[in-house]
Amino acid sequence: MTNLLFVILFLGISSQLNDISEEDIRKLISQLGDDNFKVRMEAADQLIAHWKIDKVRSLLTDYAEVKCIKSPNGGEIIEQCKELLERIEFRKNAEQSTGKTLDNHLLKQLEEFRNLSEKQIINRYKSVIKEIISSDNKENNTDLLMEITLWVSLNIKGADIKQEFMEQLISQKFKPRSDIVASFLKDEVSQIRWLAIQTLKGLGAKEYSQRISEFLHDPDVSVKQSAIYALAAFGAKEFSKNIAELLDEPGLPNGYAVVNTLWKLGAKEYSDKLAEILKTTDSAFVKAQIMEAFVVFNETKYAKEIAEHLNCKFGFERRIAIWALGKLNAKEYSKQIAEKINDHEPWQMHTTGWTEHEDFISGTANIPWSVRATAIWSLVKIGAKEYTQEIVKCLLDDAVNVRVAAIWGLTTFQAVEKVDEIAMLLGKGDPKIKVAVLCALGILKAENHKDTIAKYLRDYIPHVRAAAVWALGMLKATKYKEKIAFFLEDSSSYVRGAAVWAMGELGASEYLEKIQKLTSDTAPCFFYDVAIDDIIAYQVSFKAEEAVSKLSK
Repeated sequence: MTNLLFVILFLGISSQLNDISEEDIRKLISQLGDDNFKVRMEAADQLIAHWKIDKVRSLLTDYAEVKCIKSPNGGEIIEQCKELLERIEFRKNAEQSTGKTLDNHLLKQLEEFRNLSEKQIINRYKSVIKEIISSDNKENNTDLLMEITLWVSLNIKGADIKQEFMEQLISQKFKPRSDIVASFLKDEVSQIRWLAIQTLKGLGAKEYSQRISEFLHDPDVSVKQSAIYALAAFGAKEFSKNIAELLDEPGLPNGYAVVNTLWKLGAKEYSDKLAEILKTTDSAFVKAQIMEAFVVFNETKYAKEIAEHLNCKFGFERRIAIWALGKLNAKEYSKQIAEKINDHEPWQMHTTGWTEHEDFISGTANIPWSVRATAIWSLVKIGAKEYTQEIVKCLLDDAVNVRVAAIWGLTTFQAVEKVDEIAMLLGKGDPKIKVAVLCALGILKAENHKDTIAKYLRDYIPHVRAAAVWALGMLKATKYKEKIAFFLEDSSSYVRGAAVWAMGELGASEYLEKIQKLTSDTAPCFFYDVAIDDIIAYQVSFKAEEAVSKLSK
């Protein structure tokens, strides 16, 4: 019966209601016993469409229980009429609650849900989703998807169908129906509560902040965590206090999420509380988030508490402490940071929770040498030039990324006297080293290394070729104008972008026609911006337009 009711509910929303005479009602009822299946179905549809008329239900009941009882197939007709009455009742309930008028074609398809098992219903549901997605009337049929899913989700215990719905809602970018998603918040399956909160967050349904805040005390840790992050995404600072209260939970099961959310909400008023936890918690992840919070809040007064983690046993904590002190410009700790340039201790790290927090601990954070690389970075940010010689020693470090950090540090410090030592690293072969050295030679105006740079114009790595072109452009090496022009047609957009920029720097107006062709090249290219000490993404066309403007003057 459950499967039948699914059809009943949605067939009951299809037709517009019109007045009908008692004679017509009787005629339709008589057609329920017709030998032709189509006639019987059309009569049933018409009767369902007029559920508001009491006479329909009265005559239908009378027909089933009195007049047809003497018929050879009276028992079958009685069952059909009872089913019709049931469908009419559900039509009434559904139309009153939704007021929807649904696509007839799709309604017919829903009849296939009758007498199916739960697993078959789920498979059929996925098929209907595809039908709706491919339909020309997508907006109206989206409402159909919502109502189908709402009913199925409330009548099927399995979580698959609900998960499928919410994933489709996001992936197909359907017109948001947050009310339908919110109905899953009360689901008994924690996975679905979690997914409902995640979906509401993805839909930007900030109006459900209050409802979601109630899940800060959900018995399931993952549901609680998703509620915390949703409130952060909504910028719901009014719930900062509720979130901060979770810092008192034994063992801080959601400590990382709580601290992360507090600093995203700008809840600086909880800094003292965070400072206390920094001293007492055993979680490296929570400590890392607290130190990052102090950076976001610009809490320089906690530099001492951060510095106490420079010698902790976990390399991850040491790295974050070094980074935070650099961001807070804590010059008084320059010496301690400089000592970490020689930090070769093996990492000791909690294994639990690593994957969970991988979104934060990305890139180089989980690699031992990152302590040394970060120490160089912090010294440069603080402006501690007195440690230049210690950084020079790192040019010979075993780790490629430490050597890259050293090159960047010396370049930022404008250590022109170290150009030859930096240039020597070009022969080491690693593409990262090559790119870093070539850029450094361009920034430091290494005029006597132009020919060395030019050798890398033919490197098989696109990023290296791009760096060589860029460096020659920085050095105004007009001698290589013709060679650089060749790269305006390079297969790599990074190289094309560098080449078209260099043409502008070299005043290569004779190549203006080729350069103009690149003003429609929307492929990406990246440039090191000396002014802001950062890598910026552009389109080739943007750099081409710049070059055209410069060469047309």
